[in-house]
Amino acid sequence: MARRFTTVMIALCCYFGINNISAQITGLKFLLKYDTTTCLYNVNIVITEGTAVTVPQRTQFNAQITLIVPSTDSMEIVQRFMPLESNQFYTGTNPLVWAISTTLFEPCSQPGSNFYSISPALSPTSQYNNTTVGDTIKLFSVRAFRKDGSAVLNCGGNLRFFENDTDPNSSACGMMGGDFKNGFTIGGIGEDYEGNLTTIRPPEAILNYQLNCSDDIDINLISHSRTCQLPLSYSWTGPGYFSTLEDVLITPASSFNSGQYNVTVTDALGCTSTLSIDAEKKPEAGSDKDLCGIGNIMLNGSNPTTGIWTALGTNPAGATLGATSGGNATVNFVAGSDGVYKFVYSSALCSDTMDVNVSPSLNATISGLNNVCNGSTTTLTAGGGTGYVWSNGNLTSSVTVGAGSYSVTVTDAAGCTGTAIKTITNLPVVNATISGLDNVCNGSSTTLTASGGTGYVWSNGNLTSSVTVGAGSYSVTVTDAAGCTDTEIKTITNLPVVNATISGLNNVCNGSTTTVTAGGGTGYVWSNGNLTSSVTVGAGSYSVTVTDAAGCTDMEIKTITNLPVVNATIAGSGVVCAGGCTTFTAGGGTSYVWCSGVLIPAINVSTAGNYTVI
Repeated sequence: MARRFTTVMIALCCYFGINNISAQITGLKFLLKYDTTTCLYNVNIVITEGTAVTVPQRTQFNAQITLIVPSTDSMEIVQRFMPLESNQFYTGTNPLVWAISTTLFEPCSQPGSNFYSISPALSPTSQYNNTTVGDTIKLFSVRAFRKDGSAVLNCGGNLRFFENDTDPNSSACGMMGGDFKNGFTIGGIGEDYEGNLTTIRPPEAILNYQLNCSDDIDINLISHSRTCQLPLSYSWTGPGYFSTLEDVLITPASSFNSGQYNVTVTDALGCTSTLSIDAEKKPEAGSDKDLCGIGNIMLNGSNPTTGIWTALGTNPAGATLGATSGGNATVNFVAGSDGVYKFVYSSALCSDTMDVNVSPSLNATISGLNNVCNGSTTTLTAGGGTGYVWSNGNLTSSVTVGAGSYSVTVTDAAGCTGTAIKTITNLPVVNATISGLDNVCNGSSTTLTASGGTGYVWSNGNLTSSVTVGAGSYSVTVTDAAGCTDTEIKTITNLPVVNATISGLNNVCNGSTTTVTAGGGTGYVWSNGNLTSSVTVGAGSYSVTVTDAAGCTDMEIKTITNLPVVNATIAGSGVVCAGGCTTFTAGGGTSYVWCSGVLIPAINVSTAGNYTVI
């Protein structure tokens, strides 16, 4: 092995001698970096001093890169990247061949390690692209694996660069004279290698978690890792708990299983990540609450009572949250505080949220008349909600009622309530009246006049306030300006019939008079103008109008006729001797009255004188 290494070094020295180029890169370091895309380790150089822009400055010269793996492992070069063969004009496409030039397994000076020396092929010449301080140049990639072909499970922790002056030199036990020191030159024969940078190992899995606030111990583990490092395995420990599942779900949470839970996540390369999580039962914010309009709401937190209430910043304006004491806090809502307000009750590890749904104050209304006619009803209709309870027990939106005070409690869909009150008063009573006579003379009429309103309907169909009627029963419906009505009835009766009479002779002697007397009333008007009850008249036709105390009248007619003319005669001697007698005989009548009072048709007289007969 030593002779092989010596041969390589001689070839490199000869190459340097031939070119005799002064390098411009004067300092660089090795960097071993895990590539999460290819799942390989990239061997890089990092320029620390100098610049290379010309072809000689960019040309690769001697190099030796030694990697050490555990004695149980092997290593191989998988990909090559830089420099590029014949890249003088930046047109090279084939990477320089990096190859394992020397190996040494388990020397007695370091029996747990295997050494791999890697060198470049220097023909044809290869160049880098322009480079300067700070550039990282990827040379090639390697893979470490178990000798049995299985994956290395130490997260790459035992793959490393040889450390000059630390790892065994050529004279150390078992090194067989081989010099595995690192060296690197670009653009000349001067040594550019300055040491090794810290290896960038495979990244650990990124762990996060979601602690689900519930009645359980509920932990959702969120782990991120590169594809080449999958699958992941899990190891949980906690209060009386062990699991290899990804998440933790213990039902129910209690004081016995609340506490710290620890998880170790291991990837396919053996990289591990750990995370500690405190878990407990979710605190209880209580049920959601409703509020109608303005007022206060008490928030009641529990399990534990040492939590703190906070309001979400996205809440609408109008709510003021007071301080928390014993798990309780008061929220004051002012006018206009409509909407859903969210409040969070938080313990040390978890929180619970409840809502306060604030609805606008319900505006209950009652529509309908304020006044009704005495004894009448009207319909009142409630509005502003979906449910109704009237003070009279009715559960519909509308009720038919008379005068009085009525209230309704209105409920909306959110359960908010409002109350409205309406008082209905009686309008002034309509007092229908009928003025006019109660009695009329037989066959006469009278005028009745209704009053008490503005409209009138008589039972005979008349629509005026006054009607002229005879005896009978009449009603009138009177309506006032408000539409209220009243009905009055009036009965008119016939007064007793006036029976006019005339008493007296129906015949009188020719040229004679007689007295006739009217009866049946209190006032009399004769056709001859006489105003007394009795008149003396001769033959003729006479009428009298008799008026009684009520003013009713009747007329009676009486005709007086002359009796046949009486032709009185006296038969007898008109001369009588003194002391003698004569006889007179009256004739022409049926009754006789001698002036001497004798009532016989014939008398004897002895005294001279005049004698008449009637």
